[in-house]
Formats: sequence, C-alpha cells, structure tokens
Amino acid sequence: MKRRSLTWQLAIGLSLMTGLLWLGAAAISATVMHHAVNEAYDYALRESADRLLPLALHDLREPGERRRPVEAVDEDVGDFSYIIRNRAGAIVLNDGDLPDDILPPVGEHGYFDTRAGRIYANADRRSGVGIVVLEGESERSEALMDGTFGLIVPLAGLLPLVILGVWFALRLALTPLERLRRDLSERGRHNLEPLDPDSYPPELAPIVAETANLLHRLQKALDAERAFAASSAHELRTPIAGALAQTQVLAQELRDHPAALRTAEIERALRRLSSLAERLLQFARLEAGFARSDVHVSLLPIITLITRDFQAMGTPLSLEVAPGADPTGLVNADAFALVLRNMIDNAVRHGTPDSEISVIVAKDGTISVINAGPVVAPETLSSLGRPFTRGHTAASGAGIGLSIVCSVIEQTGGSLSLASPAIGAVDGFEARIRFDQQNRV
Repeated sequence: MKRRSLTWQLAIGLSLMTGLLWLGAAAISATVMHHAVNEAYDYALRESADRLLPLALHDLREPGERRRPVEAVDEDVGDFSYIIRNRAGAIVLNDGDLPDDILPPVGEHGYFDTRAGRIYANADRRSGVGIVVLEGESERSEALMDGTFGLIVPLAGLLPLVILGVWFALRLALTPLERLRRDLSERGRHNLEPLDPDSYPPELAPIVAETANLLHRLQKALDAERAFAASSAHELRTPIAGALAQTQVLAQELRDHPAALRTAEIERALRRLSSLAERLLQFARLEAGFARSDVHVSLLPIITLITRDFQAMGTPLSLEVAPGADPTGLVNADAFALVLRNMIDNAVRHGTPDSEISVIVAKDGTISVINAGPVVAPETLSSLGRPFTRGHTAASGAGIGLSIVCSVIEQTGGSLSLASPAIGAVDGFEARIRFDQQNRV
C-alpha cells in the first residue's frame, strides 16, 4: 500500500476545511442576502402599489374617458401585474388577467404568497377602491439565484488554487522535516555522524538531540566492536603463526610416528584459524569504512592480476572480458581486490572439485564469478551475505567471505546479486557485482 505524503494529507485536509468554512460562510451570507433581496423586492412591490393606486383613482373619476391600464411611473420598479377593485370587491380593471382565486379577501391589506407569486394588497380609505399587485416571480428568483451562485461558484475555481497555495506553504514549512528525513536516511553503519540540534526549529530540536545522542552511543559501541575484532585478530596472528611453525617442526620429527596423523590435523586446524584471523582483520578494516574511494578506479588491471594469481596456484579459472569493457568504481583498489579474491575463493571452496571457474567482465561493467556445483536453496541464498552464515556444505570456511563482499558493496554504492542455479545453467552458483560507472564522453 502506497503511503501518502504528509504534505499532501495536510494540504487536502486544510483545503477541505477551508472549503467547508467557505460554504458555511456562503450559506450564512446567502441567508442574509435572501432576506435583504426579499425586503428590497417587497419595498418595490409596495412602492408600485402606492404609485399606481392614485392614478387608478383618477382614471375611475373620469367616466367619460375609456378605461385603460395605468402605466407604471418607473420602468425600473419591476415586472408587475395588478387589478383594481371597488368597495364591493368587483374588479373594475385587470392588467394582466390575474386569476380570481389568488386574490385576498376585500379589506385585507399587506403581503401574501400565492401560487402565482407574491402579491401586495392596499385600498383607499375614503373611496374603498383597492389595488392588488402581483410581482413577476422570475425577477426575484433570478436575483436570489444569481446572488447565491455568485457566492458559491467562485469556490469551485479557487479551491484548486487554495490547495496549491496550502501545499506550497506546507512544503516551505516542512522543509526542516524533509531535511531531517534526508539527514537520517544518510546515516548508517558507516556514517554515524551526529546531527546538530541547533540547525533545526525548536519543535524538532529535542528529537534531533535524542537522535544525536543515540548515534553517538552507537558509534562508540561500533568503534569498540571494530577495535576489539581488529586487535584480537592482529594479536592472534603472531601466536597462531608460532604454533603453526612449531606444529610443522613437530610433524617433521614425527613423520613415521603414529601420532603424525594427529599432528597433520592440528596443522590444518591452525591454518584454518590463521585464515579466520586474517579474514576477521580484513572485515574489521572494511567496517572502519576504508573501502570507498573519492575517484573512479579502473578495475580491469586488478581483475587480470588476481585471476593470474589463482591460475598460477593451479586453480582451473578462465577470464572472459567483453570487447570495450573497462569497469570502474568509486572503490579502493585493495578493497576491490579483497572482494574479488573472496568471490573466487568461495567458488573454489564450494564449487565442484576440479571444475572450471569463470570470471566474466561484461561491457556494462558487471563482473560475474560462476562455478559449477549443487543448487543453493532460495532461503539459504538470501542469507549468505550475513557474517558467519554458511550454506549446507562440507567445505571449510567461517562464513565471512561474502559478508566482506557485501560490506564493500554497501560502502561504495555498488550492487551484488546471487543466483543459483547460475544464469543460463541448470546448476551451479553465480555472484555478480557492479559499481557505478564513470561517465565517459
């Protein structure tokens, strides 16, 4: 499941909250506006009635003239229809053919809501002549609708701008948090440099301070562990070498003695112990972070030299370099030599005896070491890079070789992939490493 960005969550949440508040404010404003519009139209309706009634009375007092609808004095007062009734309620003038069933009873004055629209009724007290004015429904409805849309519709266009504005403001506000995330992601086993709490806002300073203390304690613990491993391996080399020399002398003296076999076993055990001490010393040096180089190192001469060394020792090994291949990497030459030696040594130890080992350099800089042998189970394959982890094999070893390879790869930004069976084969084992290549024009 994809995790959502905190910035977008806050931006969407704040924008929706802003939109809801805007809608609430628009609803309140629309209510107030509706009340004001109704008051204005009611006032215009009453004004029309008050203006038309005297004109109608004058028209009725002139019996010799033909009765005709009285024209409104002001064309802007609205779209109105009206009737004139005498004291008895008989309609003497009907402008607009108002239906009788919407007329209020004679003598009732004021505003009325009917199915045809809003009406206003009034009458002259002396003559009893009354007027009923009907307002056109469309004008009031259009005014209310236009006002409501004028409050709400801009939100549809402004809401995306609000979201972008909030997102941009949050991006600026959360910049220290992003910087903290980036700084923490750069910390690891080979980079435990403490963070500076003073370079962060007060809200983040306590978190940064505690993280810096934790990194400091972790750095001290790792330094102590590396120092112990390095010093132990270094201190063990001399007594182991001495014991091995004494054992070899003893083996010469007991050449024909029944204990000669026991002496040979002791010699093999001391050789394994010497190899383990050497690997531990190498591993401790790598853990100290010396593997990375500041410049790209050409790896092909090192590959050629190491493969020749193994071939000189009688190892059945072939080197295949693709045309134009020139692998490079930001890796110390000694560290890369350790990596390749360990990869080939693993192939010698765990591969089928006397089978040829292939070292292949591809044009893209990938370096592969392939050996024949039984297929390694996937669950075992995934754990082979851990220190002191070995597969199901009777071969000698301490399980440090591939962990040395993994340490160098991690420090130098390279990649390591293990495959069993080997790619394009039915059995065997293949280890592939690749470093970031130098850009060439």
